[in-house]
Amino acid sequence: MKHSHLKTFLLLLLAFTGHKAIAYDCEVDGIYYDLDNSKETASVTFRDDCYNSYSGAVTIPESITYNGSPYSVTSIGDNAFTFCSGLTEIVSLIEVPFAVSCWDFVNKDIPLYIPKGTKELYQSTEGWKDFFNIIEIEKTGIELLTHDTALKSNGNKTALGIYTLQGVKVADDVERMKELPHGIYIVNGKKLRK
Repeated sequence: MKHSHLKTFLLLLLAFTGHKAIAYDCEVDGIYYDLDNSKETASVTFRDDCYNSYSGAVTIPESITYNGSPYSVTSIGDNAFTFCSGLTEIVSLIEVPFAVSCWDFVNKDIPLYIPKGTKELYQSTEGWKDFFNIIEIEKTGIELLTHDTALKSNGNKTALGIYTLQGVKVADDVERMKELPHGIYIVNGKKLRK
């Protein structure tokens, strides 16, 4: 009987401690995804059951690479941006927007940057059309600075030099690049944008 009470107490303690349930399959460049390996697709999702997974600037790519496998980003989950009131801008690199219903708690006045020539599509697609500040941007041809591209440009070594266009070294390893502000950087002689 003594063990039964202890077991019940421990189960209750576990249930009421701030334990967070992980709600994603992978994280790539600060975005959380659910993966469908059979279809090679990814859906943007949230980090854990506390939501509020994103703040600042968020970039939603057309595709990701995870563990060497490519995945097309084909959806954004219903709760992906729940309670993300700290978002300052969203960059969607998706050429053909899909309907979404995840922006309920997001300020619709923040800039939504989209590929040039897609504004009419975004303005007529469920969820995206709710934004008031939709801005088209040119694709620069400069590759996005991500954990994967930084490693690839350095032969999969984590130590590397990341420089501003003025030649100032701002980071010396891949892990520190997450702290860098958005902009264009030189990594091993190659221009990359973050």
